[in-house]
Amino acid sequence: MTLAKPSKQLRETKKKDAKAPFLIQSAIDDETFSKIATTTTYHDAWETLKKEFLGEKKLITIKL
Repeated sequence: MTLAKPSKQLRETKKKDAKAPFLIQSAIDDETFSKIATTTTYHDAWETLKKEFLGEKKLITIKL
C-alpha cells in the first residue's frame, strides 16, 4: 500500500500556516506578546490583537 503524495496546494498551505506564528511574534513587542502568550491557536492570538488595536466590533462601527 502506498501513500499519495500531498498536493502542491496542500504543501503551500502548510508553509503559510508555519509562517503565521513567526510573523505575528516578530511584529509585536514584549508587552503585547504577553497578552497573546496564553492563547492556544494563532487564530485566537490574531483575534486578541484585533481587539487590542481595533477594539470591539461595535466600537469599530461607531468609529467609522
